[in-house]
Amino acid sequence: MSSGILSAISFAKESTWGTPVTPTKSISVHTSDGLTVNRPAGFPTGIKGTLAKNNSGSYKKVASYSGEYEVDVIPGYAAYLFQSAIGTDTPTLIETGVYKHAFTETAAKSSLTVEQAQSEIVQRFAGVMATGFKITAKTDEPIVVNFGLVAKSVTTATAITPAYETANPLTFLGADLKIATVSQPQAENIQVEYKNGLELKTALNGSIDPSYNFVKPSEVTGSFDLYLDNTSAAQYTAYLNKTVQALSLTITGSDLIGATKFMGITVALPAVVYTAVKEPISDDMNLISVNFEAILDQSTGKLLNVDATNTLATLV
Repeated sequence: MSSGILSAISFAKESTWGTPVTPTKSISVHTSDGLTVNRPAGFPTGIKGTLAKNNSGSYKKVASYSGEYEVDVIPGYAAYLFQSAIGTDTPTLIETGVYKHAFTETAAKSSLTVEQAQSEIVQRFAGVMATGFKITAKTDEPIVVNFGLVAKSVTTATAITPAYETANPLTFLGADLKIATVSQPQAENIQVEYKNGLELKTALNGSIDPSYNFVKPSEVTGSFDLYLDNTSAAQYTAYLNKTVQALSLTITGSDLIGATKFMGITVALPAVVYTAVKEPISDDMNLISVNFEAILDQSTGKLLNVDATNTLATLV
């Protein structure tokens, strides 16, 4: 009998997309379908004097490997997935032993080899790339992030011994939503979702696995709730006027990782527009629910900025 609680997800960064490496780091995930293998079969059919529909054997069709991991945000090992989703990483030493990783959106994405060990079934997915992320902050809960994933190939393997980081996850206590650089202490239930438009393609080259990766246009959407007062009511006016303004979500952890610095992450959107606002009528405290979409900031040429603070000098 196998126990699902003993499953382990481990990974390592690849130098070349789809060339597998041995995983060296492990990450705690929530329950989900994880990465799944889709290897369908095709059945040629012809009229050949038989009642059977599938009357000419079978063949392998194009394979795909995709899924999602949901994790509590610890901006150490999770930084590898943020980089894969966004693009390049520029680390800066900000204090002895503490680094800020600035992720810049690029068409080229980094890839990982991911080991999914579930009792007797141990699979290693090569060429794993994140298709984006959705970060969620709710009162009284840890901060969670969902990473959509695709892979180039899969093989079976012998499981490594998992190696987890020891930092504590970020929680709602460290969350700070800013609109136009002003903190919004009335905020609740914040979501920011980035989709990088990544797709894989298979060609006529003798393989059922994808051969190419490329990106289509990226987008950022999100939502948040604000308990209603004189300050938060101004956001309804911003919705009516379609005001373009900056929005950022910073989450600071409880782990002191330097003399004065804490682990943390910031998702900053230089320009957003509210697309919908609701004012539900209930017997609870009044609030407004806001949906937004980011637009390219013409002054910086950026859609988003993501920074992660941790103790990793480089993401290798």
